[in-house]
Amino acid sequence: MGKENTVAIIGGEGAMGKMTDALFKNIGFQTVPSDRKRPDLPTPREAVNESGVIFLSVLPIDEIPKIVNDIEGFVSPEHVILDNAGAKGPIVDSLKKLDCLGASVCSTHPLTRPDCDLTNKQALIMGIGVNSSRAKRLAKELYASAGMETIPFSIYRHDALAVKIQLVPHLIMRAVQAAIPNLELGVIRSPNFERFFTGFQSVISQNPDISEAIIRSLKDTKAGKVFIKRMIKAFERLLDD
Repeated sequence: MGKENTVAIIGGEGAMGKMTDALFKNIGFQTVPSDRKRPDLPTPREAVNESGVIFLSVLPIDEIPKIVNDIEGFVSPEHVILDNAGAKGPIVDSLKKLDCLGASVCSTHPLTRPDCDLTNKQALIMGIGVNSSRAKRLAKELYASAGMETIPFSIYRHDALAVKIQLVPHLIMRAVQAAIPNLELGVIRSPNFERFFTGFQSVISQNPDISEAIIRSLKDTKAGKVFIKRMIKAFERLLDD
């Protein structure tokens, strides 16, 4: 199988990396996983050398610019480069650098857990620079093959959206869990609490590392800082009243 049908999955041992590995195999690609947790696997440079596609599925997200600096000398205009980072602010300059090398670059965000049915879930598709058409086509094929809805989006609007749909539920629900670790749906309950508890259970049933990664990556974005500041003021005002 040629390089054009081989994908280097950097961070391939993570939950999202393994999901991505399975998706690529489903559309006929050979995968070359690389992960710092597995020194027996190829290094990022070695994986890139064997591949025509590079997929960055890396936590913490601030490791991605370091990886890009490490591999950029091995990236050619023939490469297609994708990522699934949950925050884009920390990596957008690195992705633009890869576009300047002539590679086709598209950032993605599959809005799903890796352990659930992907059918009808959504994936944001965000082309980078002037060479993104090949990467966007591959990203759409990858997620559509699992029955997901692909949505064109702007990487510059991403983090403000992610704060609303990801940071808010994870931060609020994990804070409630920390304050009331034994929160349960008891015999005596109100309709509002039942609805709240459904959302609460949805978040805390996930691996806590997922919440930690989402909170850590989004809290220091511009939109994240604004949200947290407003929440603190809102709590103070409500409690004072």
